[in-house]
Amino acid sequence: MLKKDFYKRLIVAILFSTIALTFVSCSENDDEFPGGGRVTDVDLTVDNANFTGTCPHTFVFSGLIETNGAGLITYVWERSTGNGTPQNVNLPVPGGVVIQDSVVLTASGSVTVTMHVTRPNDISSESVTATATCQ
Repeated sequence: MLKKDFYKRLIVAILFSTIALTFVSCSENDDEFPGGGRVTDVDLTVDNANFTGTCPHTFVFSGLIETNGAGLITYVWERSTGNGTPQNVNLPVPGGVVIQDSVVLTASGSVTVTMHVTRPNDISSESVTATATCQ
């Protein structure tokens, strides 16, 4: 009798675990990191935003993604000269990660860049503009 009762409890436990895991993996918050973490802030800077000199010139944009959880982050560089392709970075612990993007201007002009995080939640940096005056 004890053996039969044990197996009944085991089957019920497995059934509830399966239902709970299915519920969690299909929830509306599926874009969150495990444990409910999210990207909390995205900052963007550029080196020497107003360049005057010989072209071509390479602008380096640095983005800081801050999180309160660990997990996979998907982001894309949105540029006035054309968007980049989505990229992934796996953050093993809560905190932050710095990523960089380079844009080369071969003639006088400007480029505006925004870093757009699409996973685990949708958040974007302020847009940053860099201008080159070629001589």
